[in-house]
Amino acid sequence: MHYEEGRRLERSEDKEQLRRAAQRFVWAQQYVKDYRDSRDRYDAARKGATTRMGIAKFEAANPEHSNMGSKVSQALLERLLNRSQQLQFFEIVDR
Repeated sequence: MHYEEGRRLERSEDKEQLRRAAQRFVWAQQYVKDYRDSRDRYDAARKGATTRMGIAKFEAANPEHSNMGSKVSQALLERLLNRSQQLQFFEIVDR
């Protein structure tokens, strides 16, 4: 049931549909360990559903704020890492 629904949903290119497909494959694995190719299908659906974001350094024009870019980047990364369980479809790209 979950596996078949995941197969139906994974045909979409829509990220939300792919997220739902990935969840269906997880549920299929929870019912029967290593059910068919549900792990591989989960990985593929997750990859297609993932939003990626790059964080680049920037320099402030005003020398008084020269370390502001580092502070902002660090604060953002800390917040994201603290929520990593909630962000299974989010990835930070190293630039």
